[in-house]
Amino acid sequence: MKRSNIPYPKVFNLIARQLAEVRTRLSKSVYKMGSEKYRGESENNISLLGILAELIAMHGLSIRGIPARYTPLIDVEPIVKPDIILQGGKTIDVKGLKGDVFRVNAKAHENMEKRPDFYWFIEPNSNYEAKSYLFSSSSVDMWQRVESTFTPVYQYEKGKL
Repeated sequence: MKRSNIPYPKVFNLIARQLAEVRTRLSKSVYKMGSEKYRGESENNISLLGILAELIAMHGLSIRGIPARYTPLIDVEPIVKPDIILQGGKTIDVKGLKGDVFRVNAKAHENMEKRPDFYWFIEPNSNYEAKSYLFSSSSVDMWQRVESTFTPVYQYEKGKL
């Protein structure tokens, strides 16, 4: 696991809020009530945190001069691909972090064909400097597998770092 801090522009909050509204509208047919992916009233907040984390990750790589390709922040349907592909082909799934527990969807993690090389947790704060935690996928295998609100997850408490 690697930790760092990433300063980011305040305007990312506004951009993320606007894009989250669009992403939420576009994904209503996928994340509908009764489906396995339904996240209820939390959908917009989950999208907002995810988009903000992806913007910060892009910015973090950019200010460090690290070349990468990025999956679009919004599309007509949810995109099931890693968020970042580094120049050497390594893949990263970006996760917005809020709270004291790192979580990875168990079904996605266990799908070896789509599994990323790394999970990058980004925790934005009110000072516009996000905490950043990078984990290899193999380290997530050692986390506890539990039932979460919406789906099974692998989780690890931040206090154990």
